[in-house]
Amino acid sequence: MNSIATEIQAKAVIADFDSNVISNETAEKLMNMDLLSAHLPYKFANGNTIERMEIGCAKCGCILEEVRGEIRETNKGMTLALDAYGICRKEECLMITPVVARFRDDGTYLCKAGNTWKERRYAPLVGPGVGNWLKAKLISLWHKP
Repeated sequence: MNSIATEIQAKAVIADFDSNVISNETAEKLMNMDLLSAHLPYKFANGNTIERMEIGCAKCGCILEEVRGEIRETNKGMTLALDAYGICRKEECLMITPVVARFRDDGTYLCKAGNTWKERRYAPLVGPGVGNWLKAKLISLWHKP
């Protein structure tokens, strides 16, 4: 195991306020995840682009420079799912912040905060997106002869 994983295991706590120090196994899994920066910028087929993400530490609020996890396309490439962990390297903090977000090609995203989801915008509205497709589908079903 590398020294970073050992350092995280020794001092970090999970940001969902579980207050348990993570295990060596969890620390090693975390350090083996892809860096988020390796997947950015990400461009949707309709042109909307996620250039960068600024994720704050759940404990001290600083912008996290190291975010690791999984990014996957869903809904035929119209949405992007992010499940990741941000690692705060400040000596007095060393918090691991879970990050769960769902990006849509219409320029909006949902970010999980505790047990709720908050919707935000990362780009100006550009169609067609998931919302526009759903709206068109509902209209076509409503107006069937």
